[in-house]
Amino acid sequence: RSLQIDREDMDETGVANLAGKILGEYVRTKVVPECDAYVLSKLGGLAVTRSNTINGDVKKPFEALCKLINEVQSQVGYDEELVAFVDGYMFAQLQNSDEVSKMITVSDFKQGEISLKVKSINGVAIIPVVSERMKTAYTFGANGFTPAEKSREIYMLVTPKSGAHLVKKTENMRIFTPEQNIDADAYKFDYRIYYDVFVQKSGLDAVWAWVSPEVVITGQPVSIEVTEGAIDETISVSAQSDGQLTYQWYKAENENGTGGVKVKGANSATYALPEDLKSGKHYYYVSVIVNGIAGIKSEIATVTVS
Repeated sequence: RSLQIDREDMDETGVANLAGKILGEYVRTKVVPECDAYVLSKLGGLAVTRSNTINGDVKKPFEALCKLINEVQSQVGYDEELVAFVDGYMFAQLQNSDEVSKMITVSDFKQGEISLKVKSINGVAIIPVVSERMKTAYTFGANGFTPAEKSREIYMLVTPKSGAHLVKKTENMRIFTPEQNIDADAYKFDYRIYYDVFVQKSGLDAVWAWVSPEVVITGQPVSIEVTEGAIDETISVSAQSDGQLTYQWYKAENENGTGGVKVKGANSATYALPEDLKSGKHYYYVSVIVNGIAGIKSEIATVTVS
């Protein structure tokens, strides 16, 4: 990735101070989420591929967690330190349970050279993860990462702490001054990270997950043209799943789907377009949600009002 900071922005703060803040924020909001999503998707995908999955009840998350822990311990024994990555919704369910809340304790969890305080149950560290990073597959590109077409939500994933190894071969930053930058009168920062996650062959069956039912969109929303002042049209989606499906429509800023904002009350497979849409292009997509937790997004439908 490359970032540029205009020379004029350096007058008061200086390049070192401003660059440090911007790059720190970039790593926190872009690099770390992408690394998390990549690693967890590979581990979740491994569990699905090897059929190391369980069936659970979304209303009984603690029961499902115990099943996962038991499956992993049956492979590695009871002396290995385990870690559980838990979807944010499931983590809230665990915390809100009176029975489970009494079992939650705070313990030390060492991550590299850093020691963190995390919640644990029966000695197993519980790491809550936002839903956007808990899918079984992603598409990675120049603009970040998006869930793959047939990705599934990872509700919970349990593995020995020593079972997966994140290895960074390269993490490098190059800085070019405005005099060296041929593209603009700006400081240019090139950031590169080259990494992967490895699981030993002996530990392939020690990674277990509980994932959502598969959701397949069988009919995408279709772009249409309408006339201003005489709008009486709908856009719709069709989907299939073994789980219970709900829907939420969004209005986006552009054809890439960025800046999506929920459309209030648009919670069915079919969305009736507002009668007062002004001339121009409007962009919509729908999130198809399984079991009320997470799901997949549809393609963007462009509504052209003339």
